[in-house]
Amino acid sequence: MIVKYTPEDPADGDAREWTFNSKRVRASACVIIEKQWGGGDFDEWRDAVLKGETHARRVLLWHLLKLENPTFRFGDTPDFMYDELTVDADAAELREMRAQVSTLQLGPGKTEDDRARLLAAIDAEIAEKSGAEVEDPKAS
Repeated sequence: MIVKYTPEDPADGDAREWTFNSKRVRASACVIIEKQWGGGDFDEWRDAVLKGETHARRVLLWHLLKLENPTFRFGDTPDFMYDELTVDADAAELREMRAQVSTLQLGPGKTEDDRARLLAAIDAEIAEKSGAEVEDPKAS
């Protein structure tokens, strides 16, 4: 994930950017994140962050700031405006999402055309992030 924090108020700190790899978090930190979030397991938290769930993103900002300052408390996490903290999936995460979408069972009312549109959107984002064309898996 590419995490950008750009506070308008200088009292809330300086603009920052992190690359966060959720697979490279120690188990002890995962447990603390799960407890602080309170909404489920670590994978569910990561998905909530990517979906834009505000409390999940606040926990992420706290975790990143705590990595730099181990005594940083959750209550000290800046009360950011929603648009001051952005989280984007990187190309590797998008490739994982694409693989999941291509094998998911379609829900009620969903068609293969819906899946194809979603896959095309993911492919476009992968191409944008990686700067390369994404090979069409149907072409091989």
